[in-house]
Formats: sequence, structure tokens, C-alpha cells
Amino acid sequence: MDQQLLITSDAAKSNSLKFDASFAPYLRFLRDKMERSHDIRAKFYRYILGKFERYPALTENISDLSILEDHQDLVQLVRMSLMPLAANSDDFLMALTFIDSHTIFYSTDRFKKLLIDVEGDFDANEERLSNLRFFIKLILERCYGIKDLTCSKMIRKVYNNEHHSIRHHSINIDSRFVDVHKPVELPQMKQEWIDMIKMDDENFLQHLKDFPADKFRLEGFCVLHVEDVSEEAALKQLQHAVLNIYSKPIEETLANMQVSVGELLGDSRIQIGVTPFFKVNGEVIHDYSFVKKSLSISATKNASETAINVRDIYRKFSENPHPYVFSKVDAELISQKPYLSDLFLNNIKSFMAYPIKSRDGLIGVFEVGCVEEGVVTHTIIEDLEQVFPIVKDVIYFMRKSFDDGINTLIKNKFTSLQPSVEWRFNEIAWQHIVHNPKGGDDVEVENIVFPQVYPLYGAVDIRNSSVERNVAFRKDYQSQLAATRSLLKETAKGISLPLLERLQFNCDELITSTVDILNADDELRVNDFFREEVGSFLKYVAARHPSYKKDIASYISKTEETAGEFFANRRAYEQSLQMINKGIINYFESEVQKLQEVYPFYFEKYRSDGVEYNIYMGQSIEPRHSFDLLYLKNLRLWQLSSMAYVARMNYDMLHLMPLALQTTQLILVHTHTIDISFRKDERRFDVEGSYNIRYEIIKKRIDKVRIKDTLERLTQPGYIAIVYSNIGEADEYIEHIKYLQSKFVLNDVFDLLELEDLQGVRGLKAIRVGVNFGADNA
Repeated sequence: MDQQLLITSDAAKSNSLKFDASFAPYLRFLRDKMERSHDIRAKFYRYILGKFERYPALTENISDLSILEDHQDLVQLVRMSLMPLAANSDDFLMALTFIDSHTIFYSTDRFKKLLIDVEGDFDANEERLSNLRFFIKLILERCYGIKDLTCSKMIRKVYNNEHHSIRHHSINIDSRFVDVHKPVELPQMKQEWIDMIKMDDENFLQHLKDFPADKFRLEGFCVLHVEDVSEEAALKQLQHAVLNIYSKPIEETLANMQVSVGELLGDSRIQIGVTPFFKVNGEVIHDYSFVKKSLSISATKNASETAINVRDIYRKFSENPHPYVFSKVDAELISQKPYLSDLFLNNIKSFMAYPIKSRDGLIGVFEVGCVEEGVVTHTIIEDLEQVFPIVKDVIYFMRKSFDDGINTLIKNKFTSLQPSVEWRFNEIAWQHIVHNPKGGDDVEVENIVFPQVYPLYGAVDIRNSSVERNVAFRKDYQSQLAATRSLLKETAKGISLPLLERLQFNCDELITSTVDILNADDELRVNDFFREEVGSFLKYVAARHPSYKKDIASYISKTEETAGEFFANRRAYEQSLQMINKGIINYFESEVQKLQEVYPFYFEKYRSDGVEYNIYMGQSIEPRHSFDLLYLKNLRLWQLSSMAYVARMNYDMLHLMPLALQTTQLILVHTHTIDISFRKDERRFDVEGSYNIRYEIIKKRIDKVRIKDTLERLTQPGYIAIVYSNIGEADEYIEHIKYLQSKFVLNDVFDLLELEDLQGVRGLKAIRVGVNFGADNA
């Protein structure tokens, strides 16, 4: 009888889960169908029941499964009753299995070929845990009515070693013929049982020990339906790799992409290369440090003289913008095309270079290679159609990172000016040169002032960012301290050293002190303990007691900031924060660029735990074009709608973030003009005059302002808060709100609020309006 791992007996015993192989639930199902049917099907059901009744050993719990060898006719009847009559067993992926014995007592030929007879590997432990989760979910559903936990699909990843392929199969477990028998007195439900379903494997097994598995008994058999989802899984993995491109090194993203493309093409030996065409002043540049992953372009300065470089590839694709495919890369080909010599050196035997184009023209090249001839041919181009747009996104990211690096260097080393105000600096610089032709430093440069401009201020803040950061640090510290304590106790078994006891005492003391909120002193103490005390001790132990080297190496590997377990929560926080800020900044920069075309204005942004911005608009900034209040009104409408867009963007990415951080949106209304001047010492604009300074004070103090006579913060996720001093200032925004409500950008939640008095500021009011997360309008 075919053997297939569904859930191991050892797993069942270790977790006290009781499974009985039985056809009883299935037979009860047939009797019920027979009583309800009044056509030819009733006769068929009666026939099957009659056949089973002739063999009582098959109607009860089956202890010896070998009995089925003598009753294959009954197994075929079960199969016929469950498989559609018109189904072709050659194409149908189905199997019947008892849940305890991991014995498949029937499978279609195609199921057997793809999942049983395949000469490959799969993660048995992962599959075991998936099944454990499924049966716990089944108990929670049948006995406690927890409906939303049921999810019977599992993805099995099979490596075919013979064909070097990786396939993903979605396994749907039909549990209709499984009965869950519960005790007379049902154990009281605990939230931990629901939570553990979503935990990682280690924590799931840890909490499973507390689940009263011995109180329940499962009886029957399962029907397995399988679907090949390899293409879908590979593309999903590829999209996930690119989605995390902002939080991971580009080399890691490209490595993950290579695995996904190999799975999509069905060959794990597939290698890829992604090379953008970077430009400086319109010219393609070549530098070895920019070659992150390529098959044909050498990334070292020791490349042969015949090796191709980025400029060569750009020129070839410009002359002939079509894919280059070489299904056989051998010495003869290299002699004809010596620029492919690096392929030969890298043991690439079949190869394709595909040009990636956009509206900007040729932006990069995508390479696919394999160590075997004939694997990469023209036919794979069609298979990669869905990959090319994703590669384009990666190239755009790499190009933008390159441009950002240059721009950052310029901003750090030189004065960065926006076009809207650059004209004034040019004018002052020209006047300074005219009046100081000798270029002496003793002549003061005229102060740059823009009078009577309208200010707009907005802030997108990460709600409770400091709390979330504190929690992330505390969890990581607790994890590392617990691991440190275990390691110290282990070393104490074989090392007699008084210092060990003091280290354990210090460790226990720090564990206690980091249970609650951390302060700066706590962080300093913990970091000093790890760096100075633990680090020095482990070096001593590793040098003098080689038997502990493995444990110490494992511990040290977890201290790596980029991938180590002891930084997991901090990475989740930072990655989520970066995702939000990156999305907001990209959106604002794109929007501001379009708005500048309507009427120029000065825009500056600040990035911390969120993004805040200042906008200044007025005739003095753009003297060449007549200023009209219509431009200001348009900008204020955009300000409100853009905050709604940011709130929805945050809502949409919540499920993509490692840590679900939420944003709050705040706008400050100031209807009077102010004067701004450029501070040469700080290289930024600031307000002029005592009255205008009040505006700056309000900006700095309203981020955490509360509603008057309450402890409730004004800013809340899912809302836009608009702060003003008198109702006249709010009239225009109220008009915009009504309009955006009619467009379903904002919902009907609308509150007029009074705010608590702040230091030096009184009488502030606010509007709080809800964002419609179901709207498609921006």
C-alpha cells in the first residue's frame, strides 16, 4: 500500500492526539444521503452500504490496515462515490488517506506520480507541523465554533532531484469524513489556542503542549485534492522579494529573485543577472562597483580584455534592441564572440540577454543562464512575460538608488536649492559678484527674504512610534538575555569560574529590569553587558574550552543585526517605518512635481518617525507670473485629499508590513501671509517677525495636543485633523471636506473640537474628519 506522510505517528503520540482509521463517518454520510435521495443515487448508496455491512471489520475502527489489501473493490467503490463520473483519473489529483497511519489507501495515477513516486525532497517537518495546525483548527471549529480559523489548504514544495525542478502543490484536505469526538465536559476555551495557530513553528510546538489534545479523538479518513500552483507560487515569491527591496540589501533581493525565476522555469540551476544602465549627464557610465549581479559582465577589474562592459551592452542593444539567445555556449561560440568570455569562465552553457525598456528608452538588461546546454532557449521568453515588468521595477529602484546617492552627496557637500527659489539665489549671487569683483570674503552677502507668502503645513506621524520602538527593543533584549542565561548555565556545567555566577546574576537582574518600559539608561546597561561582559567571556570560553565553540557560534550568529534572531523585532519596526516613510515621500515628491507646473511654490519636507512638510506660496516666490488666490485654494484642496490618500496608502500596506504601524494626518491652517528668510548658517528657510513666530510655535506643539477637558489625542489613525484659530480660517477647508465627501474620499464622520491650551498658545480649535477606506478616488 502506498505510503505518504500526512502526519507521523510520533507526532501524534508526542502531542497525545488520538486518531482512529475508520469508514464509519463516511458510512453515516451515505445513510444520510440515501434517506434524502429518491432516485437512482439512493440505490447506489444502498449498494455501497450493503457491501460494507458484509464485512463488519470495515465498519468499525480499523487497527490492522492490511485488511484493505483484500477489499480493493470496496476502496474503488469509495473512490467512485467521491470522484466526478466524468473525471479522468489520469489528470485528476486525488487521494484517500487515514489521518493517523499516514497511509494513503487510494490515489489517482497522477497523484502517485507527482507526489509519491517522485525522486525528490520535501520538508517533512514543515508538512508535519502544517497537518498538526490543521487538526487543531478542526477541533477548534467543530467543538468551539471558531469558524474563521479553518483553512484546509497547504502548499507542499517538492524538489525533483532528477529533473532539477521545484514544484509547488496546493493540498486541500477535505475533512467531511472525519468526526471529532469531544469529552462530556468540554475543556474551557483559551485564547492561547487560537493564537498559537498563527505562531511560528517553534512557538506553536511550545504552546501545543498546553493544548488538551488527549481529551479529543478524531475518527475517519481525509480526501486530498491537489492542484499544481508552481507558477502562481513562484510569481508570488518574486513579488514578495521585490516588495521588500526597500528594507533588504539589493544583493539579497536579486538572490531571492533568482530562486523564484528558477522555480518558475522549473529548473533550480537557473541563474539570473540584472544590470541597470546608470547615466550621469546623459551618458551611460561603467564602474565595477555598480555591477551587483551579472552573468556576462565582469564585476572585477581583473576582467579579460575581451570581456564586455556595460557601455558595450548598451551600444549593442541600442543598435539591435532584441533578445540575444545562445542555447549552446561552447569554445566555438566564444571564439566567434569573444565578448562572451565571462560566460564560459562562469560555466554558463546556455544564455539569454533581454533588453528592458521603458518610456525613457533602454534602462537595463535581464540575463538568464544555466550550467547545461539547451535549457535556455527562445521558448522561455514567453514563460518570463510576467517577470519582465517586475525586473523593470527592480531596475528603476537600482537607478533611483544610484541617483539618490549622487543627490545625497550633492546635498551633503553643496547647497541644495529648489527651482522655485533658485532664481533669487542666482540674482543675489550675481549682485554680490558685481559689487565685489575681487571676490573678497569681507563683504556680507545680502539676506534672502520672501515677504508675504502663504504657509501650509502638514504632518504625517507614526502613531505611538516611540512605544512601538520601545516594545521592539524590549522583546529583542528579553530574547537575547534569555538565550544568554541558558548559555551561561550550560557553560557553568563544565567550567568552574566565580565570574560565571556574577554574569548569571547580572543577566537575571537585567531580565527583571527590562520587563517593563525601557529607558535610555536601561538600553545602555543592556548593551554594555552584551558588549563588555558577555562578549569578553565568550571569547575566553571559545579560546580555552573548544567543546563550547558550536554553542557560542550559534549564539553569535543570532546577534547579526541584518538577519540575527536577537534583532528580529527591531528589524520589523525599522522595515515597517521605512516602508511607510518611503511610500509617503515618493508620493509627495511625485505630487509636488505635478503641482509645481500649475504655480511654483517652495516645498520642504522633514523625515523622522513620519514625514512633515512646509509649503510657501506667493507672488514674491514667483514674480514672473501673477499670483491668484485660486492657486492657494487649489493647493489647500490637494493638501486635504493628499492626506486622505496617505491614510489609505497606510491602510492598504498594513498587511504587508512586518509590524503593522498606523499613521495620523495633521494639517495646520494659517490664512495670513508671513515673511520667510534664508538662514545661511543652517541652510534653510525660517519665519521672520514676532507675530510669525507664533505660527512656528504652534507647529511644534500640536502634534500631541489633546481635545479640551479630555485625555484623548486629537490625531487618530483613519482621520485627518485640521487645526485652526478661528472658524473663519476653517470655512474653506469645510467646503473642501464636503466636496471630498461627495467623491467618497472622506466619510461622514465630522467633528468640530476645542483643544487644550498649550504653553504660549490658547484658543485653538480643530476639525476631525474620517477617511473613506473603501474609496478608489484620490
